Amino acid sequence: LEDELGVPLFERLGKRVILTEAGVQLQLYAAKILALTEEAKDAVGCLREPKKTP
Repeated sequence: LEDELGVPLFERLGKRVILTEAGVQLQLYAAKILALTEEAKDAVGCLREPKKTP
């Protein structure tokens, strides 16, 4: 992903890894995407027909 974006997302300091500013920004967008995915699944799930019981 770093190659595709052309920026480092992590700063590697020995055994430690911390997010760069680009990594922080990407994390914010990823959180929004995940939240919207859940919202979309809930919205579509409401349209599902209830199962009929015999």
